[in-house]
Amino acid sequence: MTAATVKAKLPGVLRAALTLLGLIAAFWLGGAVLGNTEPGHTHSAAAGSAAESQTWTCSMHPQIKLPEPGSCPICGMDLIPLVAKEKLAPNQVTLSDAAKKLASIRTTKAVTGRASSELRLLGKIEYDERRVSHVTSWIAGRINRLSVSAIGTKIRAGQHVASVYSPDVYAAQRDLMAARRQRKALKGALPVARRAAKSTYESAKTRLSLLGFGSKSIAKMSREKKPRRSVGISATQGGTVIEQMVQSGDFVNVGQPLFKVASLKDVWVQLDAYASDLPSIRVGQKVQLSVASLPDQVFEGQVAFIDPVVDRNTRTARVRVEVDNKDKKLRPGLFAEAVLLADSDGPTIGPVMIPKSAPLFTGERAVVFIVLKGKKRPTYEAREVQLGPESGDRYPVLEGLNPGEEVVTYGAFTLDSELQINGGKSMMQHDDDLSRGGSQTYRLSASAKRSAAKLVDAYLELQATLSADEAQDAQKAAIALANAAAVKLTLPQEASEAWKQSTKVMLDGARGVETAEGLATQRKLFIRISSGMMTWLSHFGNPTGEAVHVAFCPMADGNNGAQWLQRADKVENPYFGSKMYRCGDVQAKVGPGEYAIVDKVRGSHAH
Repeated sequence: MTAATVKAKLPGVLRAALTLLGLIAAFWLGGAVLGNTEPGHTHSAAAGSAAESQTWTCSMHPQIKLPEPGSCPICGMDLIPLVAKEKLAPNQVTLSDAAKKLASIRTTKAVTGRASSELRLLGKIEYDERRVSHVTSWIAGRINRLSVSAIGTKIRAGQHVASVYSPDVYAAQRDLMAARRQRKALKGALPVARRAAKSTYESAKTRLSLLGFGSKSIAKMSREKKPRRSVGISATQGGTVIEQMVQSGDFVNVGQPLFKVASLKDVWVQLDAYASDLPSIRVGQKVQLSVASLPDQVFEGQVAFIDPVVDRNTRTARVRVEVDNKDKKLRPGLFAEAVLLADSDGPTIGPVMIPKSAPLFTGERAVVFIVLKGKKRPTYEAREVQLGPESGDRYPVLEGLNPGEEVVTYGAFTLDSELQINGGKSMMQHDDDLSRGGSQTYRLSASAKRSAAKLVDAYLELQATLSADEAQDAQKAAIALANAAAVKLTLPQEASEAWKQSTKVMLDGARGVETAEGLATQRKLFIRISSGMMTWLSHFGNPTGEAVHVAFCPMADGNNGAQWLQRADKVENPYFGSKMYRCGDVQAKVGPGEYAIVDKVRGSHAH
């Protein structure tokens, strides 16, 4: 080989040698790293492998799972690392100790016990008629001034309430004053003159006494320099003014009522009971009462009278309950819900009983969360149960629960929301049983429509606050919705059952929104509220004076789709708010008096 040839090939040989040396060095360094067992050292290749095995998901769409970071293909949000969790069944959910404390989870053991028969009736608070009186004018004349001029004013016995000008009193006092002067002037006259003067004086006094003045008042009036042009009228009984019957300047006769006054120390609650309920009611029976404006208080009374006649139009009889109202909290005109309890004749050991706050309802289905024992972290299981009729503040469980199992009584909505976020079998993802009977319609009376309109208005306010991302305002709207949903109306049996089932869904959801922290949980609860409202609207129609629109978003509820009602004819999405304000479309309009049609296909609502 020539020198020229070697010179030409040298760079290639050098390159090969350098490559070989590089491979050897890399192998040696790798072995050194692998052999290093000192604490705190990590193999870079292992780290790279762990990074490659990391799964990324979307906080809004947990079904998205990708091998590398990026954007969600559905909503465009940044993906987050998926934290590996304990293997759970589709109907199970686990919380950390901190999350459990934050959610204020409360539990109780299911126990056996005897149920009691319970009768719920709706009534209205009224005045105790025995404590109603009138303030009357005991003289005839013209009213110069009213000291009490507002209904609701509290007055006491003997309080001055009006001034009246009476020509009769004016003339009688003037004659009395003249007779007194004449009697004094004739003090030294003949006996005949003195007797005549005394007789005139006594006649003037008698005239004033017949007008209602006492002896002390008459003696005082005889010494006055001028006759009175105004006479005061005082109340004979204290209480609250409930009616004003005259105005200043009116002429009144003797005995004419000026005010109607009632004492509120005791009140009556007039209940409407159907004929089928009357055998369960007796005089002297204890009654528990609650009013929507005082949700945390229970009042007690007893049945004082049962009307022996059933009204031909309403087919109900009046049941009067007397209630001690010394704190003046019960106001006449408010509606009240009465619970009449009577122990049943059943055995001492009965079905499994759970508190009324434990089950979550979706139509006729009921779900409770059970505490699973033997888990490292707090773990709960959603279980469908079959309930019997309400028994006081509890439900009997006919199927699905064993005695001694621990059930969640507070925080069940939070657990269900967490179950849905994790892609589990949430009760919110089941078909709503109420939709199966949505074609049956009922007509409401004028008074019932007013209550129904408040229910719809409260719902629409909640929808507006959620679409505006206002969590605190949503809680306030949820309180109004819960109060409206809690109102019980006197309806025919079938209509009453439809009202009870659909408003129960809304009531439970609204109470969940009221206590939920954050828009995410509130919006998940709103799915059930909207489902109940759609069913309610299919039964009772639109009671408001304006049209409402049915909107649907296919991306809501974990891409299962969810509908809602709103006032606007353009989409205002309550499930995503400002992030996707116009996501979805308006599918139908339900005008005043029209009924919504709920199809079996999710989201296909029309009118």
